Amino acid sequence: MNIINFFLIFLITNIFTAKIAISQSFTKNISTSASFSEVTSGKYGVWYKSEIDGSSNQKLTRPFIIIEGFDPGGFQDLGTNYEMLNNGTGFLDKLKCEGYDIVILDINTNTLEMEKNAMLVNKLLNEVNEQVKANGSTHQSKLIGISMGGLIARYTLSAIEATGREHRCEMLLTFDTPNQGANVPLGYQHFVDSFFMNELAMNEVLSNLPQDLKDINPVSKLSNVLGDKLKISYTQPAALQLLSNYVRPNRKRFDFVNALNFMGGYPKNCRLVGIANGSSGQYILNSLGNEVEVLERGKELAAGSHTFDFYTTHFASGVYYAKAN
Repeated sequence: MNIINFFLIFLITNIFTAKIAISQSFTKNISTSASFSEVTSGKYGVWYKSEIDGSSNQKLTRPFIIIEGFDPGGFQDLGTNYEMLNNGTGFLDKLKCEGYDIVILDINTNTLEMEKNAMLVNKLLNEVNEQVKANGSTHQSKLIGISMGGLIARYTLSAIEATGREHRCEMLLTFDTPNQGANVPLGYQHFVDSFFMNELAMNEVLSNLPQDLKDINPVSKLSNVLGDKLKISYTQPAALQLLSNYVRPNRKRFDFVNALNFMGGYPKNCRLVGIANGSSGQYILNSLGNEVEVLERGKELAAGSHTFDFYTTHFASGVYYAKAN
C-alpha cells in the first residue's frame, strides 16, 4: 500500500465525521475469547434483500459480508460502514435489489492483533452459514474486507482451510488492503515520535504561535487530538502487523507474515479479487512535469482482460483489471 497518509485516513474520515443512522433489519453483538485474558467483540448488522414490490424478505439466504477496516478511534459504526460503500452509487442498495443480504461486521476490538479478530470473523461465518442452511438456501457467501478487514478475512479463510474445515465462501474481495504491508515512510514515523508525542516540542511550537491563534482553544485541543490519535494509529498491535517498515524492531509484523505464509498465504477454495484505490486518471507526470498516458481507457490490457469506469462521489477513476490464470 504505497500511500503516505495510511494512518491519517481515520483522522480525515472518522474524527471529523459523525456516525450515520442507517437502519438495518437485524443486529447482534458477537464476541469470542482470543486468549485467557482477552475477548474480541463487535456487532454485525443485516440489511435483507429487497423484493420487486419494495418489501424486504426477512430471511438470510444469500449473504454479502463486509468486514470493516482500521478504525483505532472507534468512530465508524454499522451505519457509516454501509454509507461508505453505498454513497453516490447506491452499490449496496443495488445488491439488495439483486437478491443479496448485506451483512456488515463492526469490530470493537479493532486494534488487537489481526489473528485474534479473525476468530471473530470465523464465528460470524459460522452463524451466517447456520442461518443460510436453516432458511433452506445453498448459496455461499461473498466476503469483502475493507483495508485491514481484507487481511483479517484473508487470515480467517486461510486458517479455516488449513484445519480442513469448510468456510462456504465463494469469493474474497480485498478493497484497498495492504496485502504486502502498509508503506508509511520512516520520516513520517519519526516526525510523529518527536513532535506529537513529545510534550516539550509541542509546547514550544504552541508558544511560538501568534497571540490570536493562542487565544483559540481548538488549536491546542486539535494538537492533543492529533497526538493521541496518531499514537494509537501506529503503536497498537494491529498497526504494527500492517506496517512493512517501522522505526523500531517489529516482531508483530514478522510473526503475522510467517503465520499467514505457513497457512499458504491466501485461501485456495474461493475466488480472489483485489481492488486498490489509485489516482483520478490514467496519467502520470514525467521528469519534465508533463502528463503521460500510461493506461489507455478502454484498451485491452491482455488476452481475456477488460477495462471499465468506476465512479463514486469521492473519486472518479478508470479501473483496470486482468483475470488471473
